[in-house]
Amino acid sequence: MDYETVNWSLILMTIVFMLCVFAFVMVSIKKSGKILHNQFIRGTWRHSGTTPTGEAWYFNYQFAENTYTIEAYPPFRAKGSYQVVKEIENLIILKAYNIAGDGDTNDHFLNIGVDTKRKQLTINDRVYKWVNPS
Repeated sequence: MDYETVNWSLILMTIVFMLCVFAFVMVSIKKSGKILHNQFIRGTWRHSGTTPTGEAWYFNYQFAENTYTIEAYPPFRAKGSYQVVKEIENLIILKAYNIAGDGDTNDHFLNIGVDTKRKQLTINDRVYKWVNPS
């Protein structure tokens, strides 16, 4: 075996080793910890309609940084704090706590589906349209 063959063999082994290290690093990166839609949900989101008798109703969620308010007609008001627990692709799981106002004031979780193209959220199987940013 001559010197040049040994040299090229070492270069090739080094390249293969570097590719293996690169592949290991790329697979090891934890991508699930990155929160992508926390900024997107901030603002006011509305679900509205009319009753069978023609009366208008609406339900608004307003998300700010770590706080939210709910305002509805017929009259309903609540506010509280939230923390993003997990984000899985287009699903955000929030923990709502320190809740005050009408309705259930116990801590609970909200599953929020995010559709950035249509500018809408799905909360409790209801579609909320974007009204304005916070």
